[in-house]
Amino acid sequence: MKKRLFGSSLLLLTAIIWGFAFVAQVEGMAHISSLTYSAIRFLIGASVLVPFIFIFSRKRSDAEKIKRSFLYGMIGGLLLFVPVTLQQFAIEFSPDENSMKAGFITGLYIVLVPIAYLIFMKKKTPMQVWIGAVCAVIGLYFLCGAGSGPLHFTDILLFLSVPIWTAQILFINAIGNKTDIFAYSVSQYAFCGVISLISALIFERGSLFNSAAIVSAIIPILYGGVCSVSIAYTLQIVGQKYADPTSASIIMSTESMFSCIGNLLFLEVNMSLLQYIGCGLIFSGIILSQLVFKKRKETQLNKM
Repeated sequence: MKKRLFGSSLLLLTAIIWGFAFVAQVEGMAHISSLTYSAIRFLIGASVLVPFIFIFSRKRSDAEKIKRSFLYGMIGGLLLFVPVTLQQFAIEFSPDENSMKAGFITGLYIVLVPIAYLIFMKKKTPMQVWIGAVCAVIGLYFLCGAGSGPLHFTDILLFLSVPIWTAQILFINAIGNKTDIFAYSVSQYAFCGVISLISALIFERGSLFNSAAIVSAIIPILYGGVCSVSIAYTLQIVGQKYADPTSASIIMSTESMFSCIGNLLFLEVNMSLLQYIGCGLIFSGIILSQLVFKKRKETQLNKM
């Protein structure tokens, strides 16, 4: 019981860190542009995780597995770069509105994962998952204006990031036992950081070489790199060793809720009652679909 409580506490802390990372994104991009922010924070995050390869990975993984992990990490880094960039552009172009929406709309990938399994892997999806998906879509409609006008361009950017997040999750699931977790993680974040850096050199030279602006954004950058990428990821690994799988999925899905709380506390961003209802519907859909999917998966594993 104590170990399970310990694991659940770590996962809750992970969700809080990731949820509040949306605030860091808004604060950071008040000084520097999106690609510059991504490049610096992901390269920092990868650097912080490098020692874990030497401390842990060599003891339990052979050289071939680590090499394969780095190669898979390059693909994962590309799948990470695209949705992160779309998300940050949405926040940068409309920070007051989309800093709150980003956390909830991004969370829709949890609903899309079991749907993708049905479409691409021909695995039946329980009715509760479809109900959860409908709740989430209705919630998205409320959150984005409930018919008060057409979707904003930034709303579309956020929504386009969701299926790519889903693809990344499916990819990680497919290569799970073939990789070393620390080697894959370092490679993924480093490759994402390098692509962001190259893109910033092409499109954001003014921001990338503005040392004064980078210094002004150093706290959000460090939070995004060290806390959101490195610490939270490690907490997730440790926490899931002790927490019940179903409980872990519920706790981790609260990332979207904490992104909303962070905006209310630190950015003083307010939403209408209808938008709060939309957030609640999305969050309910996420929990419903994840609960059923995790239980179904856990049952299948027990039968093996």
